[in-house]
Amino acid sequence: MSAEHLVLQPWSEAAVSLPNGQLATKLVIGDDKDPRATRAFIVKWPPGCRVDVHTHASDYCEILLEGTQKIGDTWFSAGDVRVAKAGTLYGPLIAGEEGCTIIVIFNGNGWMPIPARDTQLEGIESKDLAVLGTSD
Repeated sequence: MSAEHLVLQPWSEAAVSLPNGQLATKLVIGDDKDPRATRAFIVKWPPGCRVDVHTHASDYCEILLEGTQKIGDTWFSAGDVRVAKAGTLYGPLIAGEEGCTIIVIFNGNGWMPIPARDTQLEGIESKDLAVLGTSD
């Protein structure tokens, strides 16, 4: 496959296994050296997989393709779309009993999660500090 046409799949050779069991593939739309280029991820979450409260430095959009995911107190299902501004603190995120598959699209290169402990916000409990974790 040429560099002009790339396919984003969670099962591709480019996929990375994360410590919490997620399988993620990243695609840069445009020049990967350009900090303004869009970053997209497709991520497969195993059942009960957890990502704790965090934020991002970029605006982003998340599209739930398969399964269910709880964010804070709200459950989302296939077809749901969330859009968040940079700096929005949210979570924890927990995959439903069947797991889930999502696409996350970031506006620029500020996609790395920023744990709640690294923010200046008050009211965050110690249980909310880690980004990647496992369900209880």
